[in-house]
Amino acid sequence: MKAGLAAAAETIRAEATTDEDLDLAALCEYVAEVHRPGDDMLCVSCGERWYAADEFPNLGGIRCQTYIDAVLLKNSWINLAVQAKRAKLDAFQRRAV
Repeated sequence: MKAGLAAAAETIRAEATTDEDLDLAALCEYVAEVHRPGDDMLCVSCGERWYAADEFPNLGGIRCQTYIDAVLLKNSWINLAVQAKRAKLDAFQRRAV
């Protein structure tokens, strides 16, 4: 079972409505595959240090900057998708009244 950015990539791809959405899905999938910690807790792609969740439990660990940037883009996409669905629901509810 996929988790994190890999799972987000599948969700974004399934709900994509634009080429930009598909690009974001590809980016999330790429970052999830390539930017990960090695045995020495350094990112195998960019070399930045990763910190385990037990070192920063309230943050769930700290990842490399590329991974963090991809997560922020993913979160922004989710926010916009929720707003769009909410707007559709509000419009539907107004028509039903």
